Amino acid sequence: MSRETKELHDQIRQEGQLERERIVTRAREESERLRKQAQLIAEQEVKKARLVLKKEVVDLSVNLAEEILKETTQPEDQDRLVRDYIGKVRQLQ
Repeated sequence: MSRETKELHDQIRQEGQLERERIVTRAREESERLRKQAQLIAEQEVKKARLVLKKEVVDLSVNLAEEILKETTQPEDQDRLVRDYIGKVRQLQ
């Protein structure tokens, strides 16, 4: 191999190595960016799911409380509650 050919070969090899390193660096950066983005999306989805679950728990609790009140409230309890409410309204006036 002539000296010029060897130098050209070495130069091409060196440029190829540099390009490989640039590609690997870009791939690592892109991988890290995608990982962070996926983590952020996952965190947002978890927050969203927690809010949905909290709302469901509140709704179920309210429904259960309503059912219990309907089952346990007697007419005299309703009369007493109405009288108490009217008395409080009168006090405010």
